[in-house]
Amino acid sequence: MAETTDTKKIFEQLKKKYGLSDYEEFDKDFEISTIDKEGLFLLEICKRMDEKIDLFAKVIDKILQPDTTIADMREHHAFDDSQKKALFELFKELKILHHSALLLLIDQDERKNAEFIRQVMKQWPSIKKRMNSTAEMLIESWKSDAVSDDELSYMG
Repeated sequence: MAETTDTKKIFEQLKKKYGLSDYEEFDKDFEISTIDKEGLFLLEICKRMDEKIDLFAKVIDKILQPDTTIADMREHHAFDDSQKKALFELFKELKILHHSALLLLIDQDERKNAEFIRQVMKQWPSIKKRMNSTAEMLIESWKSDAVSDDELSYMG
């Protein structure tokens, strides 16, 4: 594994070349200090970003289109129609980013990697804020004593 100072040096060079955000911001959200592939550094950052993007999309997918499990049904019913519509808009945004990351794996190009990173970092504060609200609602759904008809029929 590369030392943090080596990782930071590599990042700082790429930051100057491609106009990226600050190292600390990237490391906080995507743990880039653990990347040890110097030659593919930007691609590895893209992969880290895509891991979170995909995880967030999967959480939303289960809310919007639940399996017939007690957990999925309970979490699905925690959101009203307008909230689900807003979640779907976020889901679309995440899927566009996720599939854009797929293109990076197919056609590895440092400039395209940097462009993807800049795009994600531009959208990231909004994505984090909306996902934070979503996670809080999911937590609250489990604190509630209310049980939906779907949950009862599934348990019955």
